[in-house]
Amino acid sequence: MPPATPQPRASLASGSDDEHESDVDHLALSRAPRDARHQNQEQRGTLAHRNKENLRNVSNSNLASLTTSAGRLPPAAGRRRDSQRASAPQYNAVTGHGSRHRHEQPLSLIRRNPERSDNEAATSEPEEAPHLGKRTYISSPGVRQRKKKKKTTADSYANEPWYSDVFETGRRFFRREHAFPPFAGIINSAVVIFGRANMSGNAEKEPADLCVDDLERSNWASYEILGAIMQDVNGNGTELDDIIISEDTAAIVLVLKDGATQVRQANTNLAKTTVTGWMADYEGSTPLKASSKDGRGFKHVIASLLLWPLDEAHTHPEVFASHDSRLKRETHVDPDLWPLLLWAPVPAERNSATGKLPPPEWDIQSLMQDGLDDHGSPHMYRQFLQNPLILRMWRLLYYGSTAGEENSNAGATRHFPNGVTIGSIIWCAVLLRFALSEDGMLSQKSPPANGFDYVSFYDGLYNILTAPENRSHKRAIVKWWNQQVMPHYEKKRKQKLSSTAARFSQQLGVVPKPKDSSQS
Repeated sequence: MPPATPQPRASLASGSDDEHESDVDHLALSRAPRDARHQNQEQRGTLAHRNKENLRNVSNSNLASLTTSAGRLPPAAGRRRDSQRASAPQYNAVTGHGSRHRHEQPLSLIRRNPERSDNEAATSEPEEAPHLGKRTYISSPGVRQRKKKKKTTADSYANEPWYSDVFETGRRFFRREHAFPPFAGIINSAVVIFGRANMSGNAEKEPADLCVDDLERSNWASYEILGAIMQDVNGNGTELDDIIISEDTAAIVLVLKDGATQVRQANTNLAKTTVTGWMADYEGSTPLKASSKDGRGFKHVIASLLLWPLDEAHTHPEVFASHDSRLKRETHVDPDLWPLLLWAPVPAERNSATGKLPPPEWDIQSLMQDGLDDHGSPHMYRQFLQNPLILRMWRLLYYGSTAGEENSNAGATRHFPNGVTIGSIIWCAVLLRFALSEDGMLSQKSPPANGFDYVSFYDGLYNILTAPENRSHKRAIVKWWNQQVMPHYEKKRKQKLSSTAARFSQQLGVVPKPKDSSQS
């Protein structure tokens, strides 16, 4: 049959029924030659070109005449009269104004190629939609393609055989030893020392003897701790140095950092929400929101006392005693100015009527008797790191107790098989300082872009307490903490020491000297 002569397109407002004279097979149209398809579209006035170039040239009135991918309305929809068709405002696909027929489906923007089969069109890649305001990519009507998730360090190395051991090593090293571990320096120093050990003449030397400076010696000591933790994790005899020699050291450092970062984020989120209930235990404390840091810091009547530097409380006692004066203090604090929360306040009884504690107080004159700069002074270490709030923070993190007031032998044995570490105690003090402050983020950079320098604050405490001249103070602090949170460990340690002394006494034939009760 010869093709029909093209007729002028009927206007939507004219009420012509030419576009409804007969059903159009849309699938047949899509497979028809391009010229025949153009003729049919001009004759029927219901379908526009589906390729992108022609769609961009279609006017608003032609876009309003586009129907669903089936090309027709359902037969059950019925037809409106010419008068209704002419009077009803037509839907504009560009502006979104006007009304649709209640049975009409949304406009489909899938481009159909008449030279491809239906199966190919259904499985093809999503095409770019015509520019109708906001640029988007559509694979089906009303469905937007989601962006691909970026791979993290864990995703990149999760399939490596060493990943789980190294990741857990980072977590445990953070919990036990150091909150801001220099993993890159530790691993790089270990690689250098391994290289020296493989040189001729060094086979009989100890690793510590191969260190050329104090930094390498310190990093090697930390590396040995990493190796001990690694053996605790895998339990199969795999040495950490075997992994470092055979694998990419940069990848190992990234995975170690991922493990430490995971624990750090969980600790900070838990601390800043839980500390709000602890502040409510004090009389005169204003309520704090767990979801916001607003109202904390020096603006809070109790938090300002705990965050106030000991040196300033000693030099300006009149400012420290007035809450209105504390409100005017500059929020920036030097990390070398240690806050009062590091020391235990004077013991106080709860109010029998309200059941709350009075605001904390300290014997500042006694703490400053020899000056704060004299870190060897016994007065400075009097009740140092024995604040009940730091104790509650430790129990909260390592025992999982919401109230932070109960001990758990199982948790202590898992995380601290050799007793409480000084690194974990300092981390709890730093975390308490962060939870009480207005800082929104505990930055891992030193100095940070804004806010308090928590890395310098942590390192200052850690370096002083681990210095050789302060070894006795460190032992006294750790012993007190073991008695508070791990009494089973202290009892087990005494039994082990007594059995060891008895064994050596039997071997040497010497009766052990009784311990002086006056000595601690």
